[in-house]
Amino acid sequence: MDLRAIIDGGADYTDRFLAAVSAAFLAVFDHPAPVVAAINGHAIAGGCVLAMAADVRLMSSGLIGLSEVAVGVPFPVAALEVCRYAMGPSVTGAVLRADNVDIRTAAERGWIDEVVAPDDLLARAVGTARALGQHPSTAYAAMKEQLHRHAREAIDAGGELDSNVRAMWKSNETRARISAFVDALK
Repeated sequence: MDLRAIIDGGADYTDRFLAAVSAAFLAVFDHPAPVVAAINGHAIAGGCVLAMAADVRLMSSGLIGLSEVAVGVPFPVAALEVCRYAMGPSVTGAVLRADNVDIRTAAERGWIDEVVAPDDLLARAVGTARALGQHPSTAYAAMKEQLHRHAREAIDAGGELDSNVRAMWKSNETRARISAFVDALK
């Protein structure tokens, strides 16, 4: 996520960006076939949401968490609902504390399914995907759709919330917070 582009790109860019990032999360979340995330480093903010959109999450190193509130930006509805689905009750703390946790803590919280040695990560992810891919595709897709039903209903009903989110991202106050956050990273 290029926060500097949000600052430099203006309101139209921000609208396109938020629509594209939500579509990306949903492309993974709604994909009818098995999706396995092989996380080989930090998965912060949008990277964490993308990981949460997968069916299975394997991680070898890094921190994972949701830092948006620390930056000063709200989640689009799709991002929050994907995280609510995958993180369960721990999502409230993840969102409001903006804490990035190590892989052991993430595994304890159920954010990731397995801690894997770095050299074994890709092979383990491919093996897991192949194993899941052995299930009948129509049954897998139907079960996934049923599991995601409540999250999708909330996402589909969240148009007004997303309108508020877009307005907040484009506000001068939020843009100043994003700029300050980016400058602090230098």
